[in-house]
Amino acid sequence: MIKQLVATVLCVSMLLTGCDSTDTNANATYRVQSIASSGTGAGGEAPVRIKLSTGGDVAQADLSSIVAFVQIVAKREATKRQAIVAAQRARATVARMNPGQRAKTRYIAVETERSAPNFDSQPATYVEGPTSAARGPAPAFERSVMLWDTQTQTLVGNAVYDIKSTPPKGSSARFESFTAQYVGAGL
Repeated sequence: MIKQLVATVLCVSMLLTGCDSTDTNANATYRVQSIASSGTGAGGEAPVRIKLSTGGDVAQADLSSIVAFVQIVAKREATKRQAIVAAQRARATVARMNPGQRAKTRYIAVETERSAPNFDSQPATYVEGPTSAARGPAPAFERSVMLWDTQTQTLVGNAVYDIKSTPPKGSSARFESFTAQYVGAGL
C-alpha cells in the first residue's frame, strides 16, 4: 500500500511538472500538502487524493487523472463473436453513463470474450516479446478488450487487445494511440 502511494505521488508530481505553468520559476518544486485515502476502489485499491503546492499555487489530483500503463501482449483481429459481445457491453455501459460522463469520455475499453489461446486459430498482428506472431501458443494474458467510441457509438477498428493485467475499473488506460476509460465488462 505504501509503495502504491509513493508511486502515485511520484506519478502525479511528474504529471504536474510536465505541464505548462503560469509560474515564471521554471525550477519550481512541488510539496505534498496532504494525502487522503478513503474506502476501497472498484479494483480493490484505496482511492487517493493528493494536494501539491509550489510558490503559492496549489494543485490537486487523484487517480482518475493518471493514465494507467496497460501491457498489451498481443493485438489481433477480433472474431465476429468478440465484436458482438464488446459492442453489446459498450452500448449497455454508455446507456448507464450520465450525460456528463459521456461528454468527457470519448473512448472506453470494454472486456470481450477471451482470444484464442493459440495463434494458429486467431493470428496476431502484434505480439510482445520473442513469440512469433505466425503460430504457436499466445503469451499469458488476463483479459481481451476492445475500444468503443462513445461519440460515434461504434467499435474503434476491429482490433482486440490481449492485456497482461487489468487496470482498475474506471481508470484511464493507454491502448496504442488511444486513451480509454477501462470499464471491464461494464460499469
